Amino acid sequence: MAAVAASILCYLVAASSSPSVEIGYGKIVGTSSEVPVGDGNNRSVNAFLGIPYATPPVGALRYARPTPPQSWSPYVLQATAKGPSCVQFLSANPIPGWVARDVEQSEDCLYLNIWTPERTNRTVLKTVLVWIHGGGLNYGSASMDLYDGAVLAGVGDVVVVSMNYRLGSFGFLALGEGGKPSLGNQGLMDQVLALKWVRDHVASFGGDPEAITIFGQSAGAWSVNYHVLSPLARSLFKRAIVQSGAVVVNFLTESASGARQRTLALAETLECSTTSGDEGIVKCLRNKSAHEIALAEAFVCADFVICFGAVYGDDYLPSDPLSSADVGMAKDFLLGNVENEGSVFASLQHWAQFPFKGALDVKKRDMFHFFLKSFAFAPAAVTRHIFELYLEGVDERDFPSLRAGLGHAIGDAFLRCPEVFLAERLSRQKSRLFYYEMVFHSDHQAAYMDPWLGLTHFEDLQYVFGLPLRAHRSSTYSEADARFSREIIRVWTTFAKTGSPPDVNGALWPAFDTEKHSVVSLDSNDSRVGPLERLAKCRFWEALVAQRHSEVDSCS
Repeated sequence: MAAVAASILCYLVAASSSPSVEIGYGKIVGTSSEVPVGDGNNRSVNAFLGIPYATPPVGALRYARPTPPQSWSPYVLQATAKGPSCVQFLSANPIPGWVARDVEQSEDCLYLNIWTPERTNRTVLKTVLVWIHGGGLNYGSASMDLYDGAVLAGVGDVVVVSMNYRLGSFGFLALGEGGKPSLGNQGLMDQVLALKWVRDHVASFGGDPEAITIFGQSAGAWSVNYHVLSPLARSLFKRAIVQSGAVVVNFLTESASGARQRTLALAETLECSTTSGDEGIVKCLRNKSAHEIALAEAFVCADFVICFGAVYGDDYLPSDPLSSADVGMAKDFLLGNVENEGSVFASLQHWAQFPFKGALDVKKRDMFHFFLKSFAFAPAAVTRHIFELYLEGVDERDFPSLRAGLGHAIGDAFLRCPEVFLAERLSRQKSRLFYYEMVFHSDHQAAYMDPWLGLTHFEDLQYVFGLPLRAHRSSTYSEADARFSREIIRVWTTFAKTGSPPDVNGALWPAFDTEKHSVVSLDSNDSRVGPLERLAKCRFWEALVAQRHSEVDSCS
């Protein structure tokens, strides 16, 4: 626990101006800062960063489920800096702030961060929001500046918690036969242990352990989905916010036998015998350096959308989420998407032609080639139908709309429509849920993205975490950006506190149901209620997913 040891001062008493908390593990000293909350006012927010919530998963504990940390008492934990990121292979991903490029990496990474508004009434506990970062379960970090929770805590008057969890094969290496994993879901169990830590200790930081909302984006939203389903996790929180990620698509969660093939490929790449049994494979992999494993992952995972991910069949996730009878468990839900979920993936997949800035002009008849590549899993005849479905009526030389059509097809297939399917399933199970779509268009984006990309996957995060309100960033954002960020924080935190989002321009935000499919379009000045768009296209994807799942079942 080298990172903790470096943060501990023997028997020293922190300066009286520094906030401190005493919990069962020992004393914690943090820092305090002023956060702009609007109308020229600031609020003091205390931060406690880099708190260990588990024993470091190193050596013989690599690939094992997490265990609680040891006490640091009688020493004082100086919780003034975020912990290192969990080990991951850093690709050449060009998206600003999406990859933890500037954060130290370590296997000793299971730390959490807490931001809490300075309390004027110590008898009243505040609502808690626990953030789970995205990154395909293979990269990302709560230690990234993007996810600093001070503004969200200060403006929303809530306690904010974030945690790192193991990624890639370190967190999702799976073994086992016959549908019963003997190993798997370690990263999700990291999150469960962090949630237990929050339940047990957040009251000491002013948070209400009976009013915890978990929220996540992309793979963080998948994690939220999994925790709702898991008998080991669902009692640890009250509400859930699902941003651009639903697990009701059949490539996200595998059986043990399916995931095992990825483990064997990793072992072979690292020259570990695959004939020595599961124990022999794990023993060999534990003798490799973390750097060696990360490099091998990059090779093994080159052709996979999701490489090392969740498996079903264990005590954490007993059944396949796609066929699970109960996906709601009587929780309150806020879920939704951004307007152009898939445009960023259209750009990344076809970077030579469609980079963020300066995309090439490709005529309509030539766009079919890019559809074929993006939907390689489908027969050519099906891809032709997708092409016609999304580009019908688009002019041959309307190049931005042609690119946007490809982005909408990708976004609908993998993100937006699965979110709709999840909402429909929740509604049928009588869960209370509210659906949103972010449609705000910001001039800030123009610095690094062309207009056709729109508000795309991950672009919502800057508003949830208040980047336009941060003092050192406010000059690069407009007042419209700041206004939209305050509105998103208001929606998120009002839902977390009450189970319902606030009114929309004086009108009640309607609950989602399968009859009306009501959605609130969130904008800077003109948020509005309306019917879900492109629902007919989602019906096409629903039928295709059902067909693919049936084919997988018949082959297993």
